[in-house]
Amino acid sequence: MLRGRREKLSELNTKQIDYILELTATLNFNRVEENLFISQTKLTYQISAFE
Repeated sequence: MLRGRREKLSELNTKQIDYILELTATLNFNRVEENLFISQTKLTYQISAFE
């Protein structure tokens, strides 16, 4: 189980990290979309890919 999680973490790209950091800072999906100039669809896809 842990090994799978490590593999998943190594697959993160810089955009996903940016989105996640912004989300933890704002705790608001709408603000992330506005601050990073991305669509709701793209943000949702990237966050779900991270999960």
